[in-house]
This record gives sequence, structure tokens and C-alpha cells, in this order.
Amino acid sequence: MIRPLVVLLFGVLLVDACGNDKGPPLKLSNVTVFAPLPGRAATVAYMEIENHTAKPVTLDAVSSPAFGRAEFHETTIADGIASMRPLAAVVIEAGSQLKFAPGGKHIMLIDPVKALLPGSHIQLELRYDSVSSLLIEAEVRTRLDDNDG
Repeated sequence: MIRPLVVLLFGVLLVDACGNDKGPPLKLSNVTVFAPLPGRAATVAYMEIENHTAKPVTLDAVSSPAFGRAEFHETTIADGIASMRPLAAVVIEAGSQLKFAPGGKHIMLIDPVKALLPGSHIQLELRYDSVSSLLIEAEVRTRLDDNDG
């Protein structure tokens, strides 16, 4: 059973360009960050993102002070062979939800700055539409905590 994770949005979440002041344009849920496997210098983050605006929103950068690099990636399967490729940006269509999940889009977290222990917390920053950003605090988990990872 996946336990709920606390997602904190810090600072001011800029309203969309249409002047919508009813709340943030993006809502994140089910944020999951796994501790790197032993001997590995990379791990993954999954989440669900809802776009509450009437226009597409483009995620164009991701970063974390806990990692040397963070990138959007996508896993695809062609002719029974899985491959992963980096994505320059991810578009969330107007009024829709996008899942970052195993076997699809995800965030690669590369070169941890220090050991990440389960139960600790890290920050992720998602930049969207080249000018706005969301700061997220997520609990680090082990893969044993999750039935789908």
C-alpha cells in the first residue's frame, strides 16, 4: 500500500498568464523519490501533475540541491526492447493530468551530493513555461516501500 506523501509548495506559485488567481496552475500528488540502489549513482522520482489551466503548461527544467543533475526522461519499448532517453521538456495539456511512472516519463536524479537515507527529505524544483517554478519537498523511500516501483 502506498502511503500518502507530504508535498509542500514553497513560496509564491505564480498565477497563469490569463490572470487566474484561484490557485496554482499545477497540482502535484503521489510524489515518490527512491533512495539510489547500492552501488548506483542515479535514482528516480515519480509523481502525478494536474494542469488546472485552459492552456498547455511546459515543464522545461528540473533540479535538486541533493543531486548533481536532474533530468526528465522517458522509457519506451520498441520490438520488445526497453530504452530510455532524456526529454528537453514535458508538456501537460490544458485541463489534463500527466503521470510520471515506471515504464514511462520520470525524473532521473543523478550523482547524489550525499547519502540519501529512507525517511530523509529532498527538494525538487520544477520550472515551467520558462519563468515559473514549483518547489517540492519529498520523502526519500526504499523500493520495498512501494508495490509498483
